[in-house]
Amino acid sequence: MDMPEGEGTITFMEDRTYKEAGVDSAQQDRIMHNLTYWVERTFAFRPNTVKLPLGYFANVIDLGNGSGIAVSTDGVGTKIIVAEMMNKYDTVGIDCVAMNVNDVLCVGATPVTLLDYIAVEAPHDDLMGPLVQGLYKGAELANVTIPGGEIAQVREMIRGVREGYAFDLVGTAVGTIDLSRILTGQDTKDRDIIVGLRSTGVHSNGLTLARRVFFAVQNWNVDKYLSELGRTIGEELLEPTRIYVREVVAMLEANLKIKALAHITSTGFLNMSRAASDVSYVIDSLP
Repeated sequence: MDMPEGEGTITFMEDRTYKEAGVDSAQQDRIMHNLTYWVERTFAFRPNTVKLPLGYFANVIDLGNGSGIAVSTDGVGTKIIVAEMMNKYDTVGIDCVAMNVNDVLCVGATPVTLLDYIAVEAPHDDLMGPLVQGLYKGAELANVTIPGGEIAQVREMIRGVREGYAFDLVGTAVGTIDLSRILTGQDTKDRDIIVGLRSTGVHSNGLTLARRVFFAVQNWNVDKYLSELGRTIGEELLEPTRIYVREVVAMLEANLKIKALAHITSTGFLNMSRAASDVSYVIDSLP
């Protein structure tokens, strides 16, 4: 990709991978195997209430009388480091809401509420104020409440790129669902159609690799302007994750024949393989 003089050129001398960037997916998979063994044993504490196996986008808990709740927990990840680099904290709260409610949607549930956990090196006003405003904006877009949460001051445990401003942001979303309408892709079959909803950018996954490519390999900074984007790298990477609640809930309430929903994060289009039906997927035209 060539750019006008003074704007730089992206040059890849070799393939860049998650492992090279410090994310060992194979090791994580091994650890998850051990964690799963113990977590699944807790299902016996309330027999027949957990409706889905571990590993789907969200799980569903049977509350009786045909109703249930869908639950999911996720964080913003290393997108937070970009926020620290830019000293801009008013968008990652939207990401926190989005990463959780979008997962809850994938089982066919309607998100209704979210709890947040914020770990900080120090609770600065110019950090916490924008963070909470972002959570509010995300809740507004998702039409959910935030009835509680936790702020933990853990200076000895957390470090970032700006002294005193390190933080982590995690949420747990809850949705309601009719147990007869749980979606896991179990009815997906040959010749079904895949419909994609546009993203706003990289969302909140792949930031570790993106930061390595832009900031370590290319030796750029967050203020680097790219003409193709019409803005700086930092602005592009901080673009909030799109919240799909209104569109998906509208389709569900219209009783469209939706058989599966996939939140395209982490492993990308491979997330579609989580669907329960044993089918393959062909995407004719990639975005």
